[in-house]
Amino acid sequence: MIHKKCIPKSLLFLGLALCSATGSQAMGHVDTMPDAPDGKALWSNPDSFYHRHLDNEYSEVLKVLEEGLLDSAFGLALNIYENAKHTNDSAYIVKSAIIMGNVVSRQQDYVASRKFYHIAEQHANNKADKLRIAGNQALVSYMEENYTAAAAIYKSLAWQASKESQAALEISFYINAGNAFTESGLPDSAMLYFGKALELAKEINDRKQELAALTNIGTLFSKMDQYDSAAFYLRKSGKLASAIGRPGQYAIISYNLSNIFLFQGIIDSAYFYLNEYEKYDTLIQQPLSAKQYQEYASTTKALAESRIRIAKQEAELQNKRFIITLVCISGLSIILLMAFLLTREHRKRSLQYALLKEAENRELKKELEYKQQTELLQKEKIEQKSKELASYSLLLANKNRVLKKLDAFLSEQTPANWQECQQKARHEIKDNLHTEEDYS
Repeated sequence: MIHKKCIPKSLLFLGLALCSATGSQAMGHVDTMPDAPDGKALWSNPDSFYHRHLDNEYSEVLKVLEEGLLDSAFGLALNIYENAKHTNDSAYIVKSAIIMGNVVSRQQDYVASRKFYHIAEQHANNKADKLRIAGNQALVSYMEENYTAAAAIYKSLAWQASKESQAALEISFYINAGNAFTESGLPDSAMLYFGKALELAKEINDRKQELAALTNIGTLFSKMDQYDSAAFYLRKSGKLASAIGRPGQYAIISYNLSNIFLFQGIIDSAYFYLNEYEKYDTLIQQPLSAKQYQEYASTTKALAESRIRIAKQEAELQNKRFIITLVCISGLSIILLMAFLLTREHRKRSLQYALLKEAENRELKKELEYKQQTELLQKEKIEQKSKELASYSLLLANKNRVLKKLDAFLSEQTPANWQECQQKARHEIKDNLHTEEDYS
């Protein structure tokens, strides 16, 4: 998982932010405030030159604060505070005191921070400012690692903001409560409040707060080792950060995504988001306190280590791809060779089979012809035997007839006619011999 020691809190929780009153757009910066003959009367008119000048000063301090120039921001805020105090302008006393409290809080001077917030609280005239100040005081408790107390305060403030219809503050309190629950080891409660913040941000179309909620949800999933869900929400927040022009936050999200994909072994995605981080990291607000510098140095070191790990894993992956490609090519060559040999053997066997069938057909044809010839000879022999039998039958019948006649002649012979009988017998025998030659 992504450990806190590798990523500073400023990277982990985008939604955890100091609440400041908003001012008008900057119109320039004037280092000194001109003296006014009747200061209070002039300051009471919002269209006066002095009031516009103070608006510009406040816009400038917000810009400097966003750039991370804490000392300059504190000096400008102190100048605004002195002028506002001189003219008894409670609105700018509150704004400047909050700015100074935010600055010293980021420099870990929590005692001074509480004093400035107390000053702002004393001069706050509307409930929104009071809620904002209370939120910053709760953040001091959070930064002092008193997470349970901070979570309880944020829950109460979110309820009050909802009651006062301060949706933007309500979202901020939900997010900060979720972060406090995260640090308290209560991820389910944290997810509940991040979810409330995301739902309300979508409802009022506050895309910056929606970005903070999505990022914190993704970060919480990564702390819970649920990397697929973490990547899903962080990718959504990255797209949103790019769409609304928040390159610094996009860089932070890209760094977290790079770590997530690195732990999952998805090297291509890890390398892509690491490059995205390096592309935009100069736009991230740089911390100035010693502890924050130390955290930033840890982040830079972790980034370098990540690049080394990614490079090593990329090299290993390339080697594996080369080996796999080589094995595939070798395997394909073997398969093609085997296919060629099998085809050749198949054709050879087919030719041999064809030749064998042809030889068998010739033998069968010869055998059939021989059989037909044999049957024809048998038939001729049978016919010849039949003729012979018929001839023998006729011959026997004729001999039997001749013998009967001779027997008759012998029976009729007397001394008186014995010559005549012998002559008839000889004549019959002669005719019979002639008949025998005809049947032979």
